[in-house]
Amino acid sequence: VFVFSLGFESHFIIDEIMTYEPNFIIFLCANPGYTPEYEGRVKYEIKRIVDFCELPDNMYTLKDAPAGDAISAWQQLKDIENNGIKDAHIIHYAIGTKPHCLALSLNALVNDNLIVKYRIVKKSKNMDVKSNGEFWRYDITNLRVI
Repeated sequence: VFVFSLGFESHFIIDEIMTYEPNFIIFLCANPGYTPEYEGRVKYEIKRIVDFCELPDNMYTLKDAPAGDAISAWQQLKDIENNGIKDAHIIHYAIGTKPHCLALSLNALVNDNLIVKYRIVKKSKNMDVKSNGEFWRYDITNLRVI
């Protein structure tokens, strides 16, 4: 099972799907996005992936969480595990918003059957992101050592 936190990386996602042919795919979408324009781009990227890879409807699902909310994104991942996918080998692709990548990483820390893959880009293009005025702070405590 592949879990992709979606950004604007459809070419990379298509390559991974075509190379490894997963049994099931979960797209974690930033919805609502930081801006309506970004939401539209993510929807376009999903359509591009589904069409190019010829994914049947029963091979993938979409999960939504606000772009800047790691807790909501993590909750979506918990819902996935509760729907019978818990025993599968799951690979999280942390390539979406930073809060979604944080959620994927934290989820992998507390589960044994998860792998997180990061994409290290060879070059990048700066992109202006407008602040919505919300700032999040996450304090992480390992309760196993207390």
